[in-house]
Amino acid sequence: MGTEKDTRTNYFNIFNDKKPIVVRRCSLEDLEGVIEVNEKELPEDYPYFFYKSILDNYPESFQVACDSNGKIIGYVMWRVERAPSMNSLKLMNKGHLVSIAVLKSYRRSGIAATLLSNSMKKLKKYKIDEFVLEVRVSNYVAVNLYKKFNFITLLMIMAPTERKKSEDLKLYKIKKLLDKLKSKKGFHTELISLYIPHDRKLSDVTNYLKNEVSESQNIKSKFTRTVVPKCLCPFWGI
Repeated sequence: MGTEKDTRTNYFNIFNDKKPIVVRRCSLEDLEGVIEVNEKELPEDYPYFFYKSILDNYPESFQVACDSNGKIIGYVMWRVERAPSMNSLKLMNKGHLVSIAVLKSYRRSGIAATLLSNSMKKLKKYKIDEFVLEVRVSNYVAVNLYKKFNFITLLMIMAPTERKKSEDLKLYKIKKLLDKLKSKKGFHTELISLYIPHDRKLSDVTNYLKNEVSESQNIKSKFTRTVVPKCLCPFWGI
């Protein structure tokens, strides 16, 4: 998988200041450029073999954006996970957004949206029922982008370096609340992330979480993640 023949199709042309940008499937030769973008734009670093594993196992989900000279200026990669649904606990295929990044000088040109739309359509090959992702509370641009794609139940991880920010302080308090609740015998809650609207009171959110836990006392494992059901994804049926 991930051969040169595979990468010759599925090109999407967009424009950045009238300069054409090509979005296509990633090839093995693109990985060095992908890693360079990742190291410049994101705090998370992955070893080479991790990118190679995503490319080998889920080639349809690994897309890159290139400028007119062929330079990698952005990428997106997903992996497929077999896990319980957030709503029913029934096992299903989930598309998990591993990483997406665009060079700063090329942002706000629709490149990230094109990477997402293209890759999500290609993920239909893997019979995905839900899409999941994690995003920082303070990353307003990314949060707004995902909302445009009908992602719902946005939940957020707080990075330790962001705890001084007011919106992340709310997150920290909620995370500590769940740490106490999940200590109950026979129950485990995994808070992957939590998005809190600025106009929402902390008490409203904590009460909601308490109710969620109360209703799930007999469930061995409850996964709370960013989810968009199949019926809400704008690309199904295309």
